[in-house]
Amino acid sequence: MMMLTNDATPIWYQKATNELYDFKPLPNGDLHYGELFHTYSYTGGGDVIHQLLDDNYNPAGTIATGNGYVADCHDFQLLPNGHVLLIGYYKTQMDLSKLVPGAYPNALVAGAVIQELDAQQNVVFQWRTWDHFTVTEYYGPYGYATNPVAKNAVIDGFHLNSVFLDTDGNLLISNFGMDVWKINRQTGQIMW
Repeated sequence: MMMLTNDATPIWYQKATNELYDFKPLPNGDLHYGELFHTYSYTGGGDVIHQLLDDNYNPAGTIATGNGYVADCHDFQLLPNGHVLLIGYYKTQMDLSKLVPGAYPNALVAGAVIQELDAQQNVVFQWRTWDHFTVTEYYGPYGYATNPVAKNAVIDGFHLNSVFLDTDGNLLISNFGMDVWKINRQTGQIMW
């Protein structure tokens, strides 16, 4: 990790053992980064514990997802009320052989989870993709049948890259290569 002036003069740097993601300043003056401790086999990115540094570049704490989930490296948002938004993944066993000839009857299909944690790291909002989609809804009636990854044992069902608090208090979520959703932060319903 490094911070440079516009003429590339180093202001600060720190050597890392593993890949780092999402190094950025936060609105409260802290710095954030996620250091990978596990790489996914089925998609890009991996598991992290989010690290915070104070304005003197000293460790200022860590933030992890709750409810048994592990945080993903792609995004971390500090909200104005001191809460944070995090992304994670989970795997759901699905019988894809009913949809795709030759597919695994016990395939593990990755779903994504969005969590909002309060300042004490309690989960105050959680949204999971497979609670709102089925495989045939998400991919369409023939989408999986023509996708060669449908025959893998572990499948990247969702690939979230960012979560953002919209001006109306709801969430905007980007899903790599597919679409953007607006999620109602009170009900969890997909608004569009």
